[in-house]
Amino acid sequence: MRGKLVGAGLFLLVVAAYLDNVRGTLLPAVAQSLGLTYRMASGFLAAGNVAAVLATLGLFVLSRRVSDRRVVVLISVLVALCAGLSGLATGATSLMALGALVGGTIALCGAMSNILVIHGTDPTRRARFLCALHTMYGLGSLAAPLAAAALIGHYGRWQAPLWPAIASALVLAMAAAWLPPGGPSASDRGPVRGGATPAVLVTFAFYVAAETMISAWMVTDLVGSRGFSLPEAARVLSAFFFVMGATRALCFLSLPEARERAVMAGSLIAGLTCFTVGQLAWPPLLAGAGLVGPFFPILLARASRAHPEQSRAITLQILTVAQLSVGVAHLGVGALTDAFGISAAYWAAAGFMLIALGMTFFGRLSRP
Repeated sequence: MRGKLVGAGLFLLVVAAYLDNVRGTLLPAVAQSLGLTYRMASGFLAAGNVAAVLATLGLFVLSRRVSDRRVVVLISVLVALCAGLSGLATGATSLMALGALVGGTIALCGAMSNILVIHGTDPTRRARFLCALHTMYGLGSLAAPLAAAALIGHYGRWQAPLWPAIASALVLAMAAAWLPPGGPSASDRGPVRGGATPAVLVTFAFYVAAETMISAWMVTDLVGSRGFSLPEAARVLSAFFFVMGATRALCFLSLPEARERAVMAGSLIAGLTCFTVGQLAWPPLLAGAGLVGPFFPILLARASRAHPEQSRAITLQILTVAQLSVGVAHLGVGALTDAFGISAAYWAAAGFMLIALGMTFFGRLSRP
């Protein structure tokens, strides 16, 4: 049964990764097709993050009352609706409504994937298996920008990259049958006695904001200020996700618990270096910013070890704070893009990485 939990979690994150990273490639096409400014188009992302916060909080309540199987069935329905309702987005308001649906669905997929894998692994190997899980995020994200560029080019409609979600919904519904039909455990239904420390929450918030800004706005930066075509920019973004997935896969193969903190710091330093050189000298090196990959799953594993009986609540607490930070960051980058251009606004991601790096060195993260 534990293997089935991990398997279902892996596929959930592939779906989340595809939907999440299709959105960044859609931005230039959405802005052009609907005649919106980048600040207005970024409302698609910002609304998604507001919905993601609400969805994560809702999952906290729902998952304490119903079985994981029923939650996954609900998610499969929402995934299908993301594709089915995309044609109704014809202006800024309806685009934000679609963004809320997509963002909330992504949050549910991502949160449940982490919960299933945490529950399906023992604490001593949890960091490695979470790295494996987030390797799947990299693989799902790898296909997203290439598929989005190809589908938009073939059909001439910005909604086309969302259509494959229908097939994903069918697979999710079948995967739900793998999961146990029983409800949550007594510890999951009980009061939350512990939680992540403020240092862990702040670190997660700035790291997730940095990673999301890099991926969501990379295509806009390369197309809008570097002269790249949409397919060229999509290839760089795909390379970013390949690097991210590869580093997480390496950590899954070999990651001693004693070296987790060093790997976290090293990944941020390497990613920040590649981002800076890519911005200043050679834009394709932005793909190397994917070296930050191991940071998120390692820190999540360390946080869940503090109170293993409350791992579900802690995971949802962390993801809620992360979604709040991403929503604020999307709005900020959209406003900065309209005011100063995307090439200047994109540097916000480097600032977020620097703060996360400082917290890794000086914050009390060893025992969340």
